[in-house]
Amino acid sequence: MARILLIDDRRVFIDRARALLHSDGHELIEASDALAGLHRAVEDAPDCIVVDLDLAGLDGLEICRQLARGESTRGLPVVVWGAASAAQTGPLARRAGAFAYVDRERTPGALRGSVRSALRDSTPIRTAKAVYPSVRPASRRA
Repeated sequence: MARILLIDDRRVFIDRARALLHSDGHELIEASDALAGLHRAVEDAPDCIVVDLDLAGLDGLEICRQLARGESTRGLPVVVWGAASAAQTGPLARRAGAFAYVDRERTPGALRGSVRSALRDSTPIRTAKAVYPSVRPASRRA
């Protein structure tokens, strides 16, 4: 299916994500810190990224911002997951450029659905960017 980059510094959460995403047939690429994750995002060209909100060094929101600024990573769908409340952190994650935020303590299974949606909803933008690099998603009107 898809290649998913998982950026998390805690083995227990890497194993949890692996179990959830392997069941959908995805190939997982792992990075255990923020800088390795940013490097792998460029080098491995994943289809989607799942990043821990509470990484040491650069947190998941800052990784989203850096990916959104990168020429080769702009448009990559990012799902941020962490232990914070989705009601409070979800809007912050979306403003940072994330596709979605998943509260891994209360709704860990939502990771599968968020990754599925991110892959489905971002494919036309990513395909257009490969052919026409200046294509940007249309802004939404209120």
